[in-house]
Amino acid sequence: MNLIDLVKPKIDRDNLNYNFNSKFTRLQADNHTYSVMGNPNLGEVRGILIAFENTSGQNMIDAEVWVNELRLSNLDERGSWAAIGRMDMILADLGNIAVSVNNRSTGFGSIEQKMNERAKTGFTQLDIATNIDAAKLLPKQAKISVPVFAGINKTQENPEFDPFNKDVLYTDKIKSVSGAIRDSIKRASIDESTIKTLNFTNVRILPGKNNTILSPSNFDFSYSYSELQQTSPLIELNQVVKHRGSIGYTFNNDPKSYQPFSKLIKTKSDQPTQSSTTPRSLPSFAPKSPSKLTQPKKQIGMMQKWKLHSPQSPPLPSFPSARRLLAPPLTKTSSRK
Repeated sequence: MNLIDLVKPKIDRDNLNYNFNSKFTRLQADNHTYSVMGNPNLGEVRGILIAFENTSGQNMIDAEVWVNELRLSNLDERGSWAAIGRMDMILADLGNIAVSVNNRSTGFGSIEQKMNERAKTGFTQLDIATNIDAAKLLPKQAKISVPVFAGINKTQENPEFDPFNKDVLYTDKIKSVSGAIRDSIKRASIDESTIKTLNFTNVRILPGKNNTILSPSNFDFSYSYSELQQTSPLIELNQVVKHRGSIGYTFNNDPKSYQPFSKLIKTKSDQPTQSSTTPRSLPSFAPKSPSKLTQPKKQIGMMQKWKLHSPQSPPLPSFPSARRLLAPPLTKTSSRK
């Protein structure tokens, strides 16, 4: 018996929108009849029940049946692969760009790993990051420093089996539908996350020769932006946007000391036998290094889960907690400091 033949009737029933609570029957090429009712899943089998049905009508049959040596054969022995690539590019004195790619197919694993320990999903990761000094693009007379960091990281996991029917191959599920339904299944099955980052760190005007307490070079500005977008078979959209800024002020002062009686007291350096008197210096009351830092923050989050309830499945319990768990509404969170 081919296990795939047990899965095909379920796929045909779902495409016909047949009632889950009724028995759906299909006649095979070898004159065997396969039926499916409910939503069985061979990917989560914990026990097997063998039954015999008398299809001859009212006639009684007395039989003795022996079942022995139930075995599983013809395992999937397809090969898998994995690859890692990285490229670093130096843009003279402007900055650098780094690109890395990581890819792994379904079933990849080490020799020591068993079949159930190997990867169940295909994995793809793309990471692009750059560090540049944007001030290099401006004339030298500008005399400013603008360090910029930008990066994007995207990871994607493609399942081998349908996340909601773990005995149906994901490729077979996609081939059985088309149009908007196919796009919806792809979006709901793939686990994908994207992180975007943009940072401006310590943007300031370069100091000159004579800096005062009100010089623009005493100020520095920083800004950070990050965005996370995530989708999975359970989460339709999880989006978090963070804004963070800082305004700093630092003035390095070199205070002078004062000797108020230096002109009244004279030293006797020409008489070594007598002790000389040196006027004492008074400390300066001016601040040596005043500084101030302000860091405003803002964070906005939004999460929406998939509605797992199907119109063809039995109704959900009447108590509201189960409905909130399976089909929660759109939620938003926002924090600001």
